[in-house]
Amino acid sequence: MAYDRYVAICRPLEYHAIMTPLTTGKLILFSWIFPFCCGCIGTLLTFRLPLCGSHIEKLYCDNWSIVKLSCVGTTVNNVYGYVVVCIFFAHFLFILFSYMKILRACRTSSIAMSKCLQTCLPHLLTVINYIIALLFDLMYSRYGSYDIPQVLHNLLSVEFLIVPPIFNPLIYGLNFQKIRNKVTRMCSRNKVIHT
Repeated sequence: MAYDRYVAICRPLEYHAIMTPLTTGKLILFSWIFPFCCGCIGTLLTFRLPLCGSHIEKLYCDNWSIVKLSCVGTTVNNVYGYVVVCIFFAHFLFILFSYMKILRACRTSSIAMSKCLQTCLPHLLTVINYIIALLFDLMYSRYGSYDIPQVLHNLLSVEFLIVPPIFNPLIYGLNFQKIRNKVTRMCSRNKVIHT
């Protein structure tokens, strides 16, 4: 999505030559197959481990929770996990780089900058929201503290599943003028009622 917007804004005359149906199909195929392969490899690496317990600390089951139950060393799983995290973080950096190039191309005109922000900002906010939630979940599941209350432990474990889906409709919904006007009216009406 970031690459498509980069080509559309920074190289508009070449857009149809670059973003052919074949190129678009390859990008979509890559965006589905690569994460699927990463998940399959992680699952296969976990499948080979003997388990010494059955208590998972989270409210849901994920790969790392099962790896932590292993009786043997999990160095291969750790290294693979770090490699996958680095690859996905590199994708995030590519998205940021694409948007920086777009902003640099649009800074000469206030109209272009306004349209650029209206088009690109929702996607960028969604990606940043997802990456922050993902990194938080990753760090918490690997290095989380055991001396926190169980309620907080449960809340933190589902934060990754709850926060991004709540913010996505807000981010994309406020992009539409009718929704933004309605929310603004509701907020201003609430201020009048509470004062």
